[in-house]
Amino acid sequence: MSMQPQTRLVSKGRYVWIMTGRMILLSLSFLCFLGGLCFGGLYATGLYVYSMFSGSQSNDLGPFFVLSVLAFLCGGAFFLSSCLFKKEGKIERVVPITQHNTSSLPPAESLVRASSIPPSQQAELLRSAQYGEETPAEELLRASTTDGQGGT
Repeated sequence: MSMQPQTRLVSKGRYVWIMTGRMILLSLSFLCFLGGLCFGGLYATGLYVYSMFSGSQSNDLGPFFVLSVLAFLCGGAFFLSSCLFKKEGKIERVVPITQHNTSSLPPAESLVRASSIPPSQQAELLRSAQYGEETPAEELLRASTTDGQGGT
């Protein structure tokens, strides 16, 4: 029975940051795996060439040293690939907060500000400052009323 990993809701910025980290780890893991395959191929080719063209009387340690380094690089690349892949698997699963999943948030985690009176004095009403002359009464807008005769 496999349990699905728990997902957590995060902001979109945090989601992008986490997913970028996961993609970098997966990419590095894949590149290390490919490097291990390349070093392994070079090791196998070098071993074949060394065995075919060297006689039993040759005491040269140069090719043996090169093949040892290639074997070490191959193993190291595979080990690093495995470590990076495991590290990526331990990163928590996240989902960005969208309009579709905000209803699943618990009330304690929803960020809603209560409406309250600001600390300034609200006992007085604010009016616009009027500098200069007032608008004449004829220019003010009036509510139109119809008296049934088509006029206003």
